Amino acid sequence: MTVRSTVIAIIIGTLLIIGLLAAVGLVRSTTSISPHITPVPTLKTENRAGDASIETPRKLPINEFPHSTGPDLPTPSISAESYLLVNLSNSSTVLGKQVREIKSIASITKLVTAVVALRLGDKQDLIVVSGHASMQPPTKMGLLKNDRVTIGDLLAGLLLDSGNDAAKALEEGLGGSTLFLREMNRLAENLGMTNTMFDNAAGYDSSDNYSTAYDLALLARHIIFNEPEIMEIVGSERISIESNDGHGWFGPQNMNRLITEYEGAIGLKTGETDDAGLSLLAAAKKGDTIMVAVVLSSQNHFDDARILLDYGFTATKQEY
Repeated sequence: MTVRSTVIAIIIGTLLIIGLLAAVGLVRSTTSISPHITPVPTLKTENRAGDASIETPRKLPINEFPHSTGPDLPTPSISAESYLLVNLSNSSTVLGKQVREIKSIASITKLVTAVVALRLGDKQDLIVVSGHASMQPPTKMGLLKNDRVTIGDLLAGLLLDSGNDAAKALEEGLGGSTLFLREMNRLAENLGMTNTMFDNAAGYDSSDNYSTAYDLALLARHIIFNEPEIMEIVGSERISIESNDGHGWFGPQNMNRLITEYEGAIGLKTGETDDAGLSLLAAAKKGDTIMVAVVLSSQNHFDDARILLDYGFTATKQEY
């Protein structure tokens, strides 16, 4: 072989090697930008110590309740400006009025506060109550400055006494206002509550603290089927919290009269402020049927909810 032939062979071999390397690189590059499956979103927050994250799987949002035409019954007289009656057993809307109208919801807000508190901490975790939290008006659990109270006991005062002191203690003790409110709004988004916003954990009147009857039905569905610890509290007439080295005795009593006055009542929460008027998120179970009544801006929230629940159970045409 001549020198010229040898040189040509070397050049050709070099070009082949370069081409092969380029091809391998192209394959790797193509692989790196190929489509991939995005994991299901999770709620991520930092705990109080700031040294770990808590992940809560996202619940499948309910985009729409199927609408039924309703039973062949006279439409009841309801004083509430906005209301919704839902049969959770088949996710059907039985009756409603202005179900997507934005309303102040007062202390119904505290249900979201409770869900978030259980995401950010454990029931047995202790919260040290600040003087600021203990002075929150007007409804109170009865907390004192420097009380050391478990999250579980604070939830009882939050949901039964509708304690604004308990709401602030949880907000301050579980990451502070910014983080806590962010998680409240993230939870609402996760549940498909598209016309809901929170800017305080107690439910004080605010232009940035509101929801709708429809969104609250979504919240009720989530809590009833996924939050047994909350349902245990809101279904109780009263809870006795014995005194210990950290605090005195508490006896939170349910402000939802339907718990004792309506057969089958299982919760959930009352609300009342100047802007919201009288509000109630109520649920009852008879047989295999669970009815949820959302009553907002009412003249008599207990009567309205009772009438709606009766209407719903009558509509099912079942015997109990």
